[in-house]
Amino acid sequence: MQRLLSWTIRHWVLSATALLIGCAVLGYSLAAPPPPKEIRIATGTVPDSAYTITAEAYASRLEATGFRVRRVPTQGSVENLAMLRAHQVDIALVQGGIAERGRDAGLESLGAVFYEPVWAFRRTDRDIGRLADLSGRRIAIGPQGSGTRALALALLAANDLEPGDFDALPITGTAAAEAMAAGSADAAILVSARTTGAVASLRATPSVALRNLTGRANAYEAHLPFL
Repeated sequence: MQRLLSWTIRHWVLSATALLIGCAVLGYSLAAPPPPKEIRIATGTVPDSAYTITAEAYASRLEATGFRVRRVPTQGSVENLAMLRAHQVDIALVQGGIAERGRDAGLESLGAVFYEPVWAFRRTDRDIGRLADLSGRRIAIGPQGSGTRALALALLAANDLEPGDFDALPITGTAAAEAMAAGSADAAILVSARTTGAVASLRATPSVALRNLTGRANAYEAHLPFL
């Protein structure tokens, strides 16, 4: 009887141990992976842009909590989305209206960060009254991969202007302001949350005027609902 009892106890202990090990393995397999120790965040290449400043602010806050942050410079929203899809960055600021539901289905928005006005500037010594008058003109619309360029092309397309109808200058910010002041650009379309820097410089240039789009705002919103 004692031998049978000892065998029963040993059998129970072995079974319980196996059960505990099995539960531990199952729990480990079902547990969420630990958070990464390094985060890659896309940053802008224009030092005084709202994107660059905001991305740097997020990077600094993350570093303060113990994360290693790797800053990855990009040309803007379009490139940011491409890098997110390719898993080359983990976090990026993206301009509204750039993402596509089908193409970017695997990405998740964490929320809106700030509003960005669209600024349309023109040279006052050119016969330019509306965006539709920019056919054949030199327009600063930002570099390839930037959200500014994508939105500028959409606005011009809403005015029946296709890329072959004008000279698209791949500059923005300070370079665009300088080109407008020098007369080497006839117009500039900027997307900027900041009223300082290039926007302030353009508004202070006597030969440059800000185009008022208020009269057609509802029409643009109908064509481009994300505005």
